[in-house]
Amino acid sequence: MLVARSDLSESKLIWRLGIGGLIPFYGTLVLVTLTGAETFWLTSQTIYAALIISFIGAVYWGLSLYNNQLEHKIRVYFLLYGVTPALFAWGILLLPLNFRFGPLSALLCACLAADALFRSYHSKAWIRMRICLTLGGSASLLLSQYLYA
Repeated sequence: MLVARSDLSESKLIWRLGIGGLIPFYGTLVLVTLTGAETFWLTSQTIYAALIISFIGAVYWGLSLYNNQLEHKIRVYFLLYGVTPALFAWGILLLPLNFRFGPLSALLCACLAADALFRSYHSKAWIRMRICLTLGGSASLLLSQYLYA
């Protein structure tokens, strides 16, 4: 199967943006080491994780709004699920800092499980990217838990 050149460059852009999205996860760890401002940078990391989790849920909100061909039951599920990760992430942010890392990591993995459950609505490339990014984000949160909490 031939892939158009614009599809390839778009795919590269998506991967670059996705991998670039890991920079704040690990950059905060570097900044803790360089500045010693542990609470500030680790709080920043958990807020960023919550934003990413919200973004992942919003993908389903967008799929539901954009794709009128989805059956009603799936559209309703996508709308409901679309806001759920953000609500859980917000709740986790209300916890003391040292109790946020594990639950946020677990929530990232739960979002990946939802993607896998509905893989027929995503490309294989999307799932592969989500696995890489989830592992990267989760690992940084667990590393923070191990090193600092």
